Amino acid sequence: MTESLRELDRRRFVRFPVAVPVIGRAARGGELELRGTVRNVSGGGLMAEFAIQVQHGSTVYLTLEAGEGPLPVEGRVLWVDHPGERVRHGVAFPDPKGYAFGLQLFLSEYRGAAVRTAPEPAESFEIWLLRRVRLAVEAGEVPESLFPELRDEVQAAEEQGTDAGRAVVVRQVADLAGIDRKLAAEVLDTIEAQRTVTGEMLKYRIAEAWLESQRGNLRT
Repeated sequence: MTESLRELDRRRFVRFPVAVPVIGRAARGGELELRGTVRNVSGGGLMAEFAIQVQHGSTVYLTLEAGEGPLPVEGRVLWVDHPGERVRHGVAFPDPKGYAFGLQLFLSEYRGAAVRTAPEPAESFEIWLLRRVRLAVEAGEVPESLFPELRDEVQAAEEQGTDAGRAVVVRQVADLAGIDRKLAAEVLDTIEAQRTVTGEMLKYRIAEAWLESQRGNLRT
């Protein structure tokens, strides 16, 4: 696959970095048993690494061992790259699954990121998040600078008359996926438009996943 085609693929779908074990088979040129790791995922497809090479154009039937249980998917190999010991395969889904698929699979990796501190009655999301971050700072889990940074962001959103909770979640999705905030906002718009997705609980899960990712920023 040419670099220009890969860039077009990246722009079309927001890709979330993951490290999800995958097993399956390829159904072209004979049956091939597959075992490897999915390295990124989007609503349009995924990139998986296998020890063997699957022929370009092959249909693959995969089972992703996600944190919330096995997830079967089907796709077609669009490109193959062999930079090292493992062979990378770009797999496209027959029908795009939407932003929610990639984000929810990404969040499923954070098994320890279930909502650890339940919201108080009538407590807004942003107030809960500030309280949650303060507790994490006091426990020495995340950098001390995280709390004032987040507090200032909430205050700035309130002064501008915008939804502070949404502004914070947009920032978190942007940080987690490595995308700009405009694109992160589009991702959330698409997810919230799907009635099958519980947007309110998703916000809390995104926040916990983001907070867990910040633990790697502690200076030793």
